Amino acid sequence: MGLGAIMTGLALFTKSIPLIIGLVKTVEAVTDESGAGEQKKKVVMETTKTLFDVMDAVSTGGQKETWSKMEAPASGLIDLIARFLFK
Repeated sequence: MGLGAIMTGLALFTKSIPLIIGLVKTVEAVTDESGAGEQKKKVVMETTKTLFDVMDAVSTGGQKETWSKMEAPASGLIDLIARFLFK
C-alpha cells in the first residue's frame, strides 16, 4: 500500500468520525434500554457498514479499495466513542 492510499484512508477515517458520533448519539437517544450496549453497537455498525457499502458502490479506483477496509477501524471507533460519551 502506497503513501497516497494510506493518506486517503486516514482522511476518510477522520471524516467518518463525526458521522459515527452522530449515529451513536442518535441510537442512544432513541433506545431507552439500559444495558443494551451490544445491540446499540450492532445498529450503529450496520448503519455505518451500509453507508460504507454505498460509498464503495459509487466509488472507483483507490477510493473503492479504501472504503472496503473501513469496517474493522469503524468497530473500534464505535467502541471508543460510546465509552467516551456514555461511561
